[in-house]
Amino acid sequence: MPPVPFSSRLACKFFDMLEEEVGPIQHRHFNELSQSWEGAEYRVPGYRRKAVDGKVHEMNVVFEFLGDVWHGHPRLWDKSHNFEGAT
Repeated sequence: MPPVPFSSRLACKFFDMLEEEVGPIQHRHFNELSQSWEGAEYRVPGYRRKAVDGKVHEMNVVFEFLGDVWHGHPRLWDKSHNFEGAT
């Protein structure tokens, strides 16, 4: 199955595990049995720019799952990039 833009199986697995601790989380879910995407990310009212990755409605908490690339995982960056001291 081709990847879905802005959807991540890794994020889905994270939210599925987190649900065991905090309860239901609205998120784009990958169904392993049917090999298909289900549900939707949460759109914050009044914020049109983008949806957030997940929301726990009972706690009124939203999540953004940024993944390895955005956190600078060393194996995913070319060795010529040096971000030491960058803010």
